Formats: sequence, C-alpha cells, structure tokens
Amino acid sequence: MNETKYNILIYDHKKIIIKDLKNFSDDDFKKQIVLNSKKLFFSQYDLKLFFIHIRNINLCLNKLSKKYKSTTETSLKNSIIFLYENYLESFVDSVINHYFYVTSKDDIKQEILNKITQLIWNETKFQKL
Repeated sequence: MNETKYNILIYDHKKIIIKDLKNFSDDDFKKQIVLNSKKLFFSQYDLKLFFIHIRNINLCLNKLSKKYKSTTETSLKNSIIFLYENYLESFVDSVINHYFYVTSKDDIKQEILNKITQLIWNETKFQKL
C-alpha cells in the first residue's frame, strides 16, 4: 500500500490569497510583514503562515456570517491571537482595519470581527493583571 501522509510544512494551497485579498500580495506589504514581525529570524514559511492566517480569518468570517459555530469562532480567535503574538500590535490593527473594515463592506462580518477582537482584548487584559 502506498500511503501518503499529510504534512502541513509542505502542503501548498493553490491560492492562499484570494482575489479579494490581493492587496496583501504586494511586494511592499510583504516587506512590512517582515519588518513588523517580532521574530529575530523571519523565513519564507513565516510569510506563508501569515497569509494562511489571513486566509483563515477571511474564511471564518464568511462562515460565521452565514451560520454560527463555536469551532469556527475559536479558529477565528486563534488566527487573530497568532497575529497579535507574532507581529507588532499596530501592524495587526492596521491589517484588520484595512481589509476587514475597508475592503469588506459586510456589516455582519464587521460586527463579528469587532466582537471577537473585543473578546481577545478582554481576555488578554485580564491575563496580564
């Protein structure tokens, strides 16, 4: 039997960044990602991981705007937390504000994102105290 094993490190999406998120694939933006990273060493994999989380946020918002699922909400929270943990806060705020508020013109998605972001801030604020 020839069994293929799934490996997240070598898995390649055909389109990580969808057409709606094309402003994230600009070369200047990629430089901003590297400059705003909290890591000392930034690899190609880190860049790909950033885009995968952006894609996940977009997918989760689309799913949550149609039907609520706690697992989808958790996935959305985890992606946003990942961004805040690995990139400068002001950069993540600008990314979320730029795409998820300006580009996305769906009020339901904006409400969901506001709620989740507020939950994350409340949880992390009390953890630091």
